[in-house]
Amino acid sequence: MPKITTSGYDLLKPNEYVLEVTAAKPIVGEYGPQLRLDLVVVGGDADGMTMVDYCGRGEDGSIKDGSKAWTIFEACLGRQLTPNEALDTDDLVGKRFQARVAVRSSGNGNRVEHGTVGPAGGMGGQAWEDISFDV
Repeated sequence: MPKITTSGYDLLKPNEYVLEVTAAKPIVGEYGPQLRLDLVVVGGDADGMTMVDYCGRGEDGSIKDGSKAWTIFEACLGRQLTPNEALDTDDLVGKRFQARVAVRSSGNGNRVEHGTVGPAGGMGGQAWEDISFDV
C-alpha cells in the first residue's frame, strides 16, 4: 500500500507583500459564490511562497462595488471599474497587486486583508520589465 506523509502549513508572516495572480477561478462552494485566487509572493524574503485566497461574490455571482474582489481587479487592471462591466478572470493572471497578508483565524493558511489592496508599486499591477520607455 502506498505511503503518504503529513505536513504543516508554510505561513507568510503578517506583512505587506506584492502578490502575482497565477490562477483565478469563479467557484461556488460552502460560502456561496467566490473568486479563488492562486497567488505567489514577488520579491523580498518570502519570494516564491504561494497562497490561495478567496473573495466573496454577490448571490448572483457578480463582483460587488467596494468588495475585495473589486479592489483586486482595479489594482491589477490599473483602472477603476464601473457597474455592470463584464470582467474576465483570465485578465488577472500574471498581474500583480500589493496588499497586507494575515494568518487565517484557523491558523491553517493566509488571507489577503480586505481594505489593504492597491497597485503593485503604484504601477497598475505591471512589473518594471513590462513597462515601455520610449525615448
